[in-house]
Parts: sequence; C-alpha cells; structure tokens
Amino acid sequence: MGKKKYFIILKVAKNQISIGDMIRVLEIFKGHKYQIVANKKYNSFFKNFNGKNIVSYSKFKIQKNQNLNIINLVVGNKIVGAIFDINEYITKKIDKISTFNIFKKLIKFRINNKLNKLKKKKYKIGINWIVPSSWKIKSYPQKKWQIIIDTLNNYKNIEISLQDKMPLNKYVNWIKSCDIVISVVGLGVHIARYFDKKIIILVGPTDFLESKKDPLFYKILPKMRCIIHKKKLNVYYKNCTCMQNIEEKKIINKVLKIANSE
Repeated sequence: MGKKKYFIILKVAKNQISIGDMIRVLEIFKGHKYQIVANKKYNSFFKNFNGKNIVSYSKFKIQKNQNLNIINLVVGNKIVGAIFDINEYITKKIDKISTFNIFKKLIKFRINNKLNKLKKKKYKIGINWIVPSSWKIKSYPQKKWQIIIDTLNNYKNIEISLQDKMPLNKYVNWIKSCDIVISVVGLGVHIARYFDKKIIILVGPTDFLESKKDPLFYKILPKMRCIIHKKKLNVYYKNCTCMQNIEEKKIINKVLKIANSE
C-alpha cells in the first residue's frame, strides 16, 4: 500500500459525474490510503469501499498552505493545487464521451496486486442486466439472457444469480457475493472491478478507457456494430442494434472457460 494519503472529493448530485465514474477513481486508488469526502447521506454506501466513514463534503475545509493530495471530482468547484481536478477536463456538458478517458492521467497511480486463483466447487455467476431508462440501448435482449441462463443452469459447478432492483448497499453486497459477473457497461462493472471480480462485459454502444488490457475484464463485442457506433462510441442512437448482435454463445463459452480454468 502506498504511503501517501489521498483525499478524493465527490459530490453526488445532478450535473455531476455518475457514481459509476466515481467508483472508477476509487478502484484506481484502492492500493493507496485514501479518504472520501462526499455527501453525508452516502456514508454507508462509500464505506463499502475502504471501510471508513466519509468526511462530509459540506464540512471539508482546506486550510491555507495545507499540503493535501487532492483528487477533485466536483464539477464547478475548482481547487487550486489539486493533483487532479476534473474541471480541467469538463467545463460544460457531462456525457459519456467526455468521461470515456477522463481519468487517463490517474492510471499511473494504480497499484496492481497479484490476483489469487481460487478453485471452487461451484461458481456464483451474477447476471447484471438492468440498465437506466435513459440508456435503454445498452440492454441485452431478454431472449438471449434466457438462453444463457438456461444453458449455464445445466452445469453443476455453476449457480446463477439475477440482479434485482435493490438499494445501493445491497447491490454492492450482491456483487461482492458473486465469483463472476456478466454485465452491460455500467455501475456494476466498476463495483465488480473494485472487488477484483472476473467480469464479462457486453460492450455495445458504450465503453470506457480502463477496460483495455485489464486481466479481470473479458470483453464481448458485437459481431457487427450499428451504423453510428461503428464510427463513434458513447453517443445515444435510439435505433442502435449493437447489443442484439452480441452472440450468447460467446458469453456462455467465456463463462465456462473461466470456471473450468480456475
């Protein structure tokens, strides 16, 4: 674990980056000592990640000449002297294009720990399928999910667990209980990565920088992308067909390969 302590300043609110993007940063810094500064009401949620109570955002004050290692993720509140300030990258609209590689500068802080292989008699496979109503195009077809579930249920060393609508804390605990997570790109992917889960990501219309060359990410791509996303990802196109073109057989084979190679 690194010797320096970092203060990661967050604000869960409208016109701020998503909780998923916040978790991306926590994952990068999990090998370091860090303190989360955030909205008080989210204390129990963020405590899941480093086991510590947060410092209330409204009460956090930086004293003059105080030399703190600050990661500022609060849009609209520039902090002089921060080692990373999101306001240098986002000045207007927050969208998936602007946040795709926004944390590229922070990757150097990641400490890669050796991943342990655990041979298990049974693997719990989490199906993380729910998407926000504003991004329905990230949905994987229910018929294809059902084929995957029915096929994997035939294997004695596999237990299927379906995502349900639940509070954030229960959602984190559910992901922590899984061995392998199959997920569309979203919050669940970032939480699963923080807890070193093996993640099969269904990458259709959206993606993010850290998914490249990560040993825990297994990306499944469409056999063909739609006319918009074959040119540019992370933009909304209501007639997107990317997710429909992800073959369920590839997902099934990847799960079996991971489960049988552990």
